[in-house]
Amino acid sequence: GQRPERGLERAGLNDLWTWAIENWRFDRIPRQRAIRWPDGRAARYVPANSDKMLD
Repeated sequence: GQRPERGLERAGLNDLWTWAIENWRFDRIPRQRAIRWPDGRAARYVPANSDKMLD
């Protein structure tokens, strides 16, 4: 569809947002899962009963 935020696309933010939508699946189980950010940095999230994120 139409995407008027051309400035965001030039800044690369639109691609980041698209990546986030495609990769964040809030209904997924298990809750502890590892993801890889677009810059290649790995981030592991600990179970939902903890507020910590191991980088």
